[in-house]
Amino acid sequence: MKTVVQRRLANEIILTKQFADFSDYYGFEVRLCTPGKPRSKGKVENFAGYVRKNFLPRIRSGQTLENWNHDALRWLEKTANNLPNGTTGMPPKERFSEETSELLPWGKQPEYLVEEWEKRKVSPSGHISVEGRLYPISNALGGKDVEIRYIDTNTFHVRYDGNIIAEHKLTGNPFKLVIANSSEKQMKKEQANGLTSFATSSRISQAPEATARSLAWYEQLLEEVSRND
Repeated sequence: MKTVVQRRLANEIILTKQFADFSDYYGFEVRLCTPGKPRSKGKVENFAGYVRKNFLPRIRSGQTLENWNHDALRWLEKTANNLPNGTTGMPPKERFSEETSELLPWGKQPEYLVEEWEKRKVSPSGHISVEGRLYPISNALGGKDVEIRYIDTNTFHVRYDGNIIAEHKLTGNPFKLVIANSSEKQMKKEQANGLTSFATSSRISQAPEATARSLAWYEQLLEEVSRND
């Protein structure tokens, strides 16, 4: 699938960031077939042809859509789902019962949001500007580009090098700055070890309540951001 594969190496498939994030969010493993080898793909049943040949001849003219739906459900229950499948040798009803335990639950977490990541440049003091307000990231990332994405109307994630490194709540006061000392220490420690990964989605740093600062201090930080945008 060209839409989800960025490139293929010898023994490794590199997924696009968007699809890798999507699969990680829902917790499923991606397995792709070998290009040019149709036998490696799962067989697609001719559902439309099967219904046309086996169900449609049974319906009577002059019926309403409600009658058709009722007859279709009864046909599935009494006939189609109870006949052995030509490929598996098992009735679809029995096969589905066996595979139910392998299915992931649906509806237990918010739907995945398809949002674009926006670039931000980290100031020398380790902050980024979002909607006219400053949020700390890490001094170790000063001058580098990070990405942000809103996960709801009041919260956004910060990503660097493909990993989520922080989560911030939007503050309504432009003269308040979020402080995250514990996150700062962790990032510096990992930077000293090679800057390979600041964080993963399983340990997103939560930003505490905003702390009030003087207007002069805030304006100084704004100047730093402007010089590096």
